[in-house]
Amino acid sequence: MMPREWMREYQKKWGQEHSEELREYHKKWCQEHPDKVREYTKRYRESHREQMAQRRRDHPRDHRLAWTLHAYHFDPKVRAKRLAQVKAWHMANRESILIRRREQRLKRQFGLSVQDWDRMFQRQGEVCALCKKPPNNGKKRLAVDHNHRNGKVRGLLCDCCNRMLGTLETRVSLLDLYIYLTRDEALM
Repeated sequence: MMPREWMREYQKKWGQEHSEELREYHKKWCQEHPDKVREYTKRYRESHREQMAQRRRDHPRDHRLAWTLHAYHFDPKVRAKRLAQVKAWHMANRESILIRRREQRLKRQFGLSVQDWDRMFQRQGEVCALCKKPPNNGKKRLAVDHNHRNGKVRGLLCDCCNRMLGTLETRVSLLDLYIYLTRDEALM
């Protein structure tokens, strides 16, 4: 291998091994020298005007996305504007986001759809399966109770019963609890 080819290979390999450090250095340098970045960008665009136009014609979405990502990372004004847009969208779509998150969580954690949850809720008479009380003023839904060993769903519980049952399942056997509650001797 010729010395130049060897050097190119070495530089390429070194760049791949230190890519994170180089990215951080480049980001820091661009933030410290915004005038030089603007000047370089302007010169590059002027000298590559035709290639950039052809790229935009060939891949219009890719070009916009790449520039948006570049500006987001290196321009605090662009980042602040984008974060404000995202926050406004989330506030405007809060209800649909919460509904979608609930659907995804039920499916991921328990393999249930919202319709399955509703059917269980109706079957239980719209009350907790243990204490038979309705959910807390309609503010909180009943929690899905499941066996932690095999993952099977047992029913819907209020928050208090769900916490109590979870604590008992993981820390105390029911036999020990029964013995403790039925003993006659007092400590005082």
